[in-house]
Amino acid sequence: MKEFQSYSPESAIEENLRESALRMEMLSEQEISHLREFAEEITADCTEYPDWIASLPDSILPTARLLSKPLKQNAGSLEGMHPLHRVWQSVILCGEIKKLLAEKNLLTPRFFFLEMNDATPPETCRVAYQRNSYSDSAYLQFSKLLQDPRVSYSHSFLSACEDVYNGICEYCILPVESSSEGQLNSFSRLIERYDLKITATCEVMAGNDAAKITRFALLSRSLTVSFQTGKEAFFEFATPPGVSPSEASILSAAELCGLTLYRLDSLPASEPHKFSTHYLFKTKNADLYTFLIYLAMEVPHYDMIGIYSHL
Repeated sequence: MKEFQSYSPESAIEENLRESALRMEMLSEQEISHLREFAEEITADCTEYPDWIASLPDSILPTARLLSKPLKQNAGSLEGMHPLHRVWQSVILCGEIKKLLAEKNLLTPRFFFLEMNDATPPETCRVAYQRNSYSDSAYLQFSKLLQDPRVSYSHSFLSACEDVYNGICEYCILPVESSSEGQLNSFSRLIERYDLKITATCEVMAGNDAAKITRFALLSRSLTVSFQTGKEAFFEFATPPGVSPSEASILSAAELCGLTLYRLDSLPASEPHKFSTHYLFKTKNADLYTFLIYLAMEVPHYDMIGIYSHL
């Protein structure tokens, strides 16, 4: 009688949930083991990485077809969990792939970005920008990164981009964000139009007003990657309209890899009523290589804008 009186539905439910969690934990361990085996199969012939990177999208996990269909009365609440579980699977798989690539000594930025320029940098470099007090301040900050920089004043931001695109100058400087307007879409479209890559960014304050700040970018045609584990860097890329997986899946994968969202924007695409999505993450203490493998596997058509330091 005493035992019956001490019974409570809450305690029984809590115990059932605890037992379910233990079973799920055991299943997760088995799942991770299978994903590790899958990663070993994927990387077994990884010697010439250009071909291997290109083949990654063919190696993606089966979709949620492998997951059991929920009962009809639970469909609304459980089917929404399938994409999250799919992202979790993919990130775990990419993490195991990263470990195996590291063992093969293949894990370098150039492994992912073949377009990175291996040429010896010129003894002097030319930097194009439209002159004003803000751009001058940005140039002074960026000049600390460059070897013997020389200024080339342009009559417009467009002509500065054209000078880089046509090889007249190695770099140009553009404003990309302001504290009052956020991302400056017109300049983002210039970066996309001329296929420029961000090398570094800096902030310029309007006089002594800390509330009015403009972020400038140093851009070039060649991709340079600047990040170290434990150091702050920014990772920026864009996806074209209609890309699968969804923005929610990409953001979930980034969070699982330890990236911190700094900004998410939509920009009008060339097609009417279509928008590209721009992602900007902070990478400090993040597992960036795992996320790069995830993008190569799941979002192969993403457009790299830069992995860069902020001065």
